[in-house]
Amino acid sequence: MGRFLLLLGLIAVSCAANAQGTDFRACVQNLRADASGQGISNQTFDSALKGVEPDPSVLEAMDSQPEFKTPIWDYLASLVDDQRIADGKARLEQWASVLDAAEQKFGVDPPGKVAGWGGEWVIGKKQGGRPRVG
Repeated sequence: MGRFLLLLGLIAVSCAANAQGTDFRACVQNLRADASGQGISNQTFDSALKGVEPDPSVLEAMDSQPEFKTPIWDYLASLVDDQRIADGKARLEQWASVLDAAEQKFGVDPPGKVAGWGGEWVIGKKQGGRPRVG
């Protein structure tokens, strides 16, 4: 099931360049074939993607991310405050065993992983306005 969720996440990336009509459908069909090759049934794939349609506004949003519009030092300064540091320390403690296992398997140190997590997801507090998988 983890591979399947990863696949769904990749649909947005893989199909982003083909965000209109038949190109999007062709991209999804290619991913469906890849999923089938990975042991995911067509029924499961089709069920998970039922009603999924391209959303061209995602591409517009990608072009207006603050890390590309804000001067780098201003952007970095906006990512660090006392609350994020406290949240990061709490997550390091809360997820210590998982983070240690990830470090052993992937070589990513726990503070680095939690810093990235905090920067991208504001440690789960800011979800945005779009539905997400997972």
